[in-house]
Amino acid sequence: MALVSINWNPPTHQVRQFGLVAMAFCFLMAGWWWHQHGFSAWVGVTAGLGLAAALCGIVWPAGLRYVQVALMVAVYPIGLVMSFVVLAVIWYGVFTLVALVFKLVGRDALQRSFEPHAPTYWQPKTLPTDPRRYLRQY
Repeated sequence: MALVSINWNPPTHQVRQFGLVAMAFCFLMAGWWWHQHGFSAWVGVTAGLGLAAALCGIVWPAGLRYVQVALMVAVYPIGLVMSFVVLAVIWYGVFTLVALVFKLVGRDALQRSFEPHAPTYWQPKTLPTDPRRYLRQY
């Protein structure tokens, strides 16, 4: 169960967006490489690939559709693993930690503690008597 599914037939506007995003990514990578190492052939090739992706997405989206689907298939396993990793980190890193802190502090938000001498666990609730409250449920 992945959080992202592969769209095997993406619409034209999505392919065009992919071309523009690919261009932006390639230009950013080329700029970073140029800044770190100076101008080289890799800078030109990366910027050229980005420009080609954008032009292909605008002029001939059907040709770029195969590239988009191929990249989605290639990175799908990464998304599958990372979705479970992120959920596990949130569960064990956040929820479990908060629960342990509450347990150590003695916080019982649901009042689940057992009181053997209590006559009842019933807690009376006062309801509003104004009938207009029915129309304002929240």
